[in-house]
Amino acid sequence: KEQVKNLYLKALLIGIKGIIVLPLIIFLIYEAFITQNQEAEMSHVQYVAVITTLCWILVLWTFVDYKLKHYLITDPKYYTNDIGLFEKNLRNILENKKVDIACFRDKTSDNYEDLAKIFIMTCKEFTIKEILLNTDYKLASKLKATGVHLNSTQFDKIKIAKDLNLNVIISCHSFEDIEKAKSLKCDTLTFSPIFQTPNKGEPKGIAILKEAV
Repeated sequence: KEQVKNLYLKALLIGIKGIIVLPLIIFLIYEAFITQNQEAEMSHVQYVAVITTLCWILVLWTFVDYKLKHYLITDPKYYTNDIGLFEKNLRNILENKKVDIACFRDKTSDNYEDLAKIFIMTCKEFTIKEILLNTDYKLASKLKATGVHLNSTQFDKIKIAKDLNLNVIISCHSFEDIEKAKSLKCDTLTFSPIFQTPNKGEPKGIAILKEAV
């Protein structure tokens, strides 16, 4: 139900944007026709150029999704290693929160693979676009996840993971890491910690994040 609701809302938003854009496109075509079929003054040509630019901006606004992505990363302290509790909590989150990317991270449970299977199956049921496992690219490939989130010691695994047809995210903690990830053609990278986070070292802050971007 939540997925259907989201689809309806997205369709409604595109429809509203289309209503705004369509008259401007029609006006642009009309103005371009006039410009081509009569001697137009320079001011008129400049006017048409401005309208053209605005129309392209509105078209992009209508059809290109620039929103920030919502990235879910699991934490075993919310479910221990109980499969039933894990699935229940995961479903509750996916039903009530907008999730674009989901990553299964669990460094403590001894039934990691069983939990990973439930995670991937449930995320696919909710049509999550990117379903990742943390660090374990071999298991990600075996269980048909869409990708893997590698840690900052796994730069040498980027090519291996990509050869397995996985979408690869890697954690970066310095500008050098960022350059290395780019040179190795990693699909996506994260940069952290930005704010105070337990066991993650000195926070970098917003200024450093802006510089990294």
